[in-house]
Amino acid sequence: MKKREEVEDLAFYATLISFATLFILGLAMPRSEIVASVLLTLSSGFFAFSTLVTWRFYSGIIGKIYKALLAASLSLFTIEVSYFIGFLYSTPIYAISIFLAPVNVTLGISLLLGLKYMYDFWVKPVESSRGFYKAITEGIVVSLIIAGIVFYIGKIEFLALRYLVFLSFSIIVLFILYYIADRLKGGRIGESWKLLLIASMLYTIRNIVLEASIIAGVPYVKALPAELLAICSYICAGYGMLKQRF
Repeated sequence: MKKREEVEDLAFYATLISFATLFILGLAMPRSEIVASVLLTLSSGFFAFSTLVTWRFYSGIIGKIYKALLAASLSLFTIEVSYFIGFLYSTPIYAISIFLAPVNVTLGISLLLGLKYMYDFWVKPVESSRGFYKAITEGIVVSLIIAGIVFYIGKIEFLALRYLVFLSFSIIVLFILYYIADRLKGGRIGESWKLLLIASMLYTIRNIVLEASIIAGVPYVKALPAELLAICSYICAGYGMLKQRF
């Protein structure tokens, strides 16, 4: 088992380094947003595939948990594929975002359901369910503070609002994951939740950078390096899901 985990860890780090290297090289190429989008599609595809493999590994009530998370990971993959196609045909970002509105709703609902199922299965048996809702409340409070700052600045436009919603949701998810990971330490499952927490942190920081760049009037192409955080986030999340198989 230990030997297998060492091999898995090496493959994980090699994947991170490979994707980061390709991303950095891609920034120097024409239409660098397409290169970044390809890597985002591949890394989110790895996350979706890992969730699928883990879902097929379980059955019964545990299977229901991973079924919700599978829907969330497939939604993220759909989003990245759509942006790749959009960039390929020079489609405006706002048009792609409008098209993806139903997918974003599916992502939000399925991810929250999946995390709630996870909490009920792993944490609730040893403590009350108030903790889950406390984590959500804390995340909402922080999100409202950030939203208040954005509205105070007065930079209210479609893309700013779109990324503000994404940022707010990722903050809520981050609080939930921190709460769960803090209670599931040690062993393979502890490492799994640590990776999922790291993935959520990276994705939240990415959303902060993109929101700040929009407020500052920085074009998306100039803020493209932030997408490396999303790529690493997807890879960490994918490996974290694979570690949930015993």
